[in-house]
Amino acid sequence: MSENYYIPENPQYVPNIRRIRNDDDVHADDIVNPVLRQMIENTASVKKVFEDQVILNNNMGTALRGLLKRQEAAPSANNTLIWVPTTGTNANVMHFWNGTTWVPTRSVYG
Repeated sequence: MSENYYIPENPQYVPNIRRIRNDDDVHADDIVNPVLRQMIENTASVKKVFEDQVILNNNMGTALRGLLKRQEAAPSANNTLIWVPTTGTNANVMHFWNGTTWVPTRSVYG
């Protein structure tokens, strides 16, 4: 009786999900389950995209791309990474890699 929804290995995000209307003769297999299944698959798709865009590789301790907020800078960097130190004189200031060193960004407000 308690059958689980199947989540495909490579879920696809589909923006158009059928709306259940007041005049629908609601039947689980024809309307409710397909809608729920697509919502679950959309959620799984977004989760997979997020997981595929890993910011920090926990095994290596090296940032791959995105935002890295921690005390130490990434040991190797590229121009797809922003580092925000958590301590020191430039704490909480975004830094970018210029190919040689980490450079703090300038304030654009205040």
